[in-house]
Amino acid sequence: MKKYINFIISIGFSLCLILFVGCKGTQKFDETQNIKDSGTKNYYKKIGYVPLTLSSDLKANGDIVYFEDGTTYVKLNSKISINVNNKYFANSNFPAADITNNKLLSGLKINGKVFLISEIDCNNLLITESTSIYPIFENFEVIGFAVTISEDRHPNNETIFNSDNLFYVITKDYSDIVNLTENNLKFNIRNNLKISNGNILNFNLTIELSTLDLDCKTHLLLKTNQNKFYLYEIKDNYFSCDEYKVSINFTEDLTTTENIKK
Repeated sequence: MKKYINFIISIGFSLCLILFVGCKGTQKFDETQNIKDSGTKNYYKKIGYVPLTLSSDLKANGDIVYFEDGTTYVKLNSKISINVNNKYFANSNFPAADITNNKLLSGLKINGKVFLISEIDCNNLLITESTSIYPIFENFEVIGFAVTISEDRHPNNETIFNSDNLFYVITKDYSDIVNLTENNLKFNIRNNLKISNGNILNFNLTIELSTLDLDCKTHLLLKTNQNKFYLYEIKDNYFSCDEYKVSINFTEDLTTTENIKK
């Protein structure tokens, strides 16, 4: 009986040892991260990879190799995309912003040089040397919203207020900004704005256009603590937060729109 018990214990110990050895490598690294043995680093250097130093606040995609010692290499003369490594940031909008905590990515410091987010394409950064990338974050407030019409690129801080393709309705008291409707007469824009009397400001804007063939996009208008302005794209023309709601509709003939009440 004693020999039988010892045999069972030996089998159990062997199974535990096998499981421990088999799981040892998967606890530290995720295989989907393409983790490589640090001893292969010279091989990647010879075939054209260079070091990439990336802030923990950022994540990158591209021809990138991660090593067990925590270092990262990227293929020379390849392009990478950079996103914020934070669940509260919406990287599909411009700029990448955390609307909940009023924080946005206003720029990147690449090899010690600062680039505004409007000056670079974060989805196509060309790597030409060993590269370090760190984020520049700024706090902001939402001061209104805007509509862009037939605009291929988002206007940056210097061009927002002299673009002929923008229409604004200000949702907070900010006297330095004027309504730009007169700049858009060529699009025959008219508007009807309804504001609710509840605790949450509910802005319901209907815009009449001479044609619906225009490429219209709606945005929140953000002002940073450094007095820079950004347009944060609203998906499906609707946005809601704790303070207010924005709903934008487009129509060819405002006078016959049934949902507009005088």
